[in-house]
Amino acid sequence: MADITLQVRAAKGAKRITISASASLTQLRSTVQEATGVKPEWQVLKAGYPPKPIQPLSPEETLAALGIRHGETIIVEEDKTQPVASLPIHPEPIRPSNPSQSSLIRRVIASDNSCLFNAVGYALEGRRRDAASELRDIIAGFILSDPVTYNEGLLGKVPEVYCQWIRLPASWGGAPELAILAQYYQVQIACVSIQTIRIDQFGDSPNRIYLLYDNIHYDIIVRNTSPTASEASDATIFPSSDSTTEAEALALARDLQQQRQFTDLTGCALMCGVCNQGFKGQKEAIRHGNETGHMNFQEVSR
Repeated sequence: MADITLQVRAAKGAKRITISASASLTQLRSTVQEATGVKPEWQVLKAGYPPKPIQPLSPEETLAALGIRHGETIIVEEDKTQPVASLPIHPEPIRPSNPSQSSLIRRVIASDNSCLFNAVGYALEGRRRDAASELRDIIAGFILSDPVTYNEGLLGKVPEVYCQWIRLPASWGGAPELAILAQYYQVQIACVSIQTIRIDQFGDSPNRIYLLYDNIHYDIIVRNTSPTASEASDATIFPSSDSTTEAEALALARDLQQQRQFTDLTGCALMCGVCNQGFKGQKEAIRHGNETGHMNFQEVSR
């Protein structure tokens, strides 16, 4: 089909965009983001006179099928409480070119309050280590869209307050965030504990990513030919049914356990790797981290 030109009106002004009449609503949202800066998951698109919300049968329905014609005006409203689950993502496993010559590798994520988010971002957002802010927004959007499920009993705070808190760079993520991100990306997140050699699974999907957890910090497990190989060739998504990769992930955690590369939080003595201040137990260390932003802790002998 031929290209059509649309007038896009948003709070910051109007712009013209050109797009194929056979483009899907998902493609339109992406083009609208380029023109207006409004993220797809927050877009409320309206057309017609009077303007009414565009409500497709599926995100892949074409603009022509939706009745959107050349010269039409698209109204773009921004609603950050929109349920991000309406924009499914289907990650596919990425396999190395020589699987028989590859192994599982620990890619280290920066030791800060955003390691969980950046580990997931590395796996699912093109090896990015700076996706934390966007993933925090995704989580807040999910919570606000379903305050019945994500209630004060689950979160420990009323949903609105929790969303303000989780958007702060100093806030740590945990099980609720992993469950939401698994649902958003439609992927299973397997969190491998170094101390217990156990896998906690979040989400149900044919595809899986592996996080490595030392009781304080999250890294990402990838497959490549060697630790020095280019990160661009890291395989980060695996079939959930791949028992070989799961066994390798547990073996990697076991090796790290033998090297004591985890933090025992049961009455342990911890030291801040930034300022060398000592603490007794997890609560003192977390309090110090929230006050200073220092999140690089190591267990020390007494």
